[in-house]
Amino acid sequence: IFGANGTGKSSVYDAFTWLLFGKDSKGSAKSEALKPIVQEGEHMGEVKDSGAITSVEAVLLVAGVERKLKRTYYELWSTKRGSAEKTRDGHSSDYFVDDVPCKKNEFARRVGEIIDEDRFKLLTNLFFFPEALPWQKRREVLFDVAAVATDEEILASDARFAPLASALRGLTLDDYRKKLAAQRKGLNKTREDTPARLDECKKTIGDLSGIDFDALERQRAEAQERRTAAQREVDQAERDGGRTDLQNQLASIRNELGRLENDVSGLKKDMAEVKADIKDLKYRVIVLEDKVDVMRKDIDGMKADIDELKYQGEVTRSGVNTLLSWAENVESVVKVPLMGAAR
Repeated sequence: IFGANGTGKSSVYDAFTWLLFGKDSKGSAKSEALKPIVQEGEHMGEVKDSGAITSVEAVLLVAGVERKLKRTYYELWSTKRGSAEKTRDGHSSDYFVDDVPCKKNEFARRVGEIIDEDRFKLLTNLFFFPEALPWQKRREVLFDVAAVATDEEILASDARFAPLASALRGLTLDDYRKKLAAQRKGLNKTREDTPARLDECKKTIGDLSGIDFDALERQRAEAQERRTAAQREVDQAERDGGRTDLQNQLASIRNELGRLENDVSGLKKDMAEVKADIKDLKYRVIVLEDKVDVMRKDIDGMKADIDELKYQGEVTRSGVNTLLSWAENVESVVKVPLMGAAR
């Protein structure tokens, strides 16, 4: 398309991209740009005709076969019961392929069979590659054009990368690096929390250390002796007929003995649990420290591997620059007009 500035070259391209993908050439899908707007006067900026239908239709030659595509856009208005004025309810669009109406998803699928959106913009918009594409996508395009070796091929090319390739297990290098970072963060947090738990266990031990377990054992033994003596008295009382008082004394002694046994048993159980927790925490600290060391070694190895890959990338980038230079030379010789250039 040739023409002076302001004659509508970009508008034609916007219409073309909206027909295919529902967006203008800058990737915007705002509906305001599709409505007829008053350009001057008192009502400048207002919608000129709310009942207007925006429509774009194109006939494309696809593999030697003509394909007709059409997309429309219009506002929906209605008069509510009890009101004399119309209100806008929203907007709608219609889609046609070879004059056959279809749903939005079906239309997008049929367009996708003709060409991918990014590939279309790469071929038709000079500024799409350097300005609209993220650097990761630009790198993918350049690597695809220059037939750069993949990460898998680079890893397989050197035996030094074998441990890294085995550790990936289907992950990309970026994903594996994120995985290691997440694991390291979790291990560091656990290691930071462990001293607090150890302090808590030590405090519990300090609280229990004031209990005289030997004295409790002696009290238990004395109560057992009193119980035995009381039982003998009960037996004697049964023979003598004075059982009731002695039974009460025996029940009291049994209750006291049961209480002491429960106290001792509970304290022993608490002590055992605390000791087990301390042992487990100490073991986990050792394991975590070992894991952190291994993770550090893995990360150091990853950095070395990444440096190697960066070197490979620099070699590849040199090839890509040579290819781009060749393309620019060819373009300057052929002198193909670029879209948007005023003639």
